[in-house]
Amino acid sequence: MKKHSKKFTQFKKGKLDDYSPVINRAYRLAAYAHREQIRKSGDEYMIHPVSIMNYLRSIEVEESVLVAALLHDTIEDTSITIKDLEDLFGSEVAYIVYFLSKEKAVHFKNKDHRRLVYFEKLEAGFCFNYKIYLIKLVDKLHNLSSLTSFPLEKRNKTIKEAFTVFIPLFKKHLSVVPKKYMKYCEKVIRDMEEIVEDYLIRNG
Repeated sequence: MKKHSKKFTQFKKGKLDDYSPVINRAYRLAAYAHREQIRKSGDEYMIHPVSIMNYLRSIEVEESVLVAALLHDTIEDTSITIKDLEDLFGSEVAYIVYFLSKEKAVHFKNKDHRRLVYFEKLEAGFCFNYKIYLIKLVDKLHNLSSLTSFPLEKRNKTIKEAFTVFIPLFKKHLSVVPKKYMKYCEKVIRDMEEIVEDYLIRNG
């Protein structure tokens, strides 16, 4: 994922002419919404959605996927609402982001219940629209690829969740993906398995 760092800098400064006005608008909204947030790795937050967007762009997905990738954490982590996204980018983008978002913590008694509801929602989302699957798949790959810069507790949690939940979930619902993206998704899953296996071998 680090290979995208230069592209991220160029994009942030508006020097890439091959991004559409809609993608630029989505980027500006996401950058503003996340302006005070820093990832647990210490990186500026927008490195994450831009990296996901660039990864997906390399396999020539529809523009709605790229827009939703840039905005995928806005409902969960900022004051942006599904109505805001629907008004600005249309219902498909809004509902892709909705299915990628955990419900607000205030609605749950504990973290485990919130996580369980999220996994059920995500699984329903995969069946609702394969674009949700693609974005979440690359989202998890980027998180796993960034492990070395995470605190130990976050690393262990991310590895456990990938091994016990996400990799099985991605395998289970691989069939929702159009044939033209199948080999790409299979490779991403293998890459995730290799990262998890290597981590477990090195850390017992």
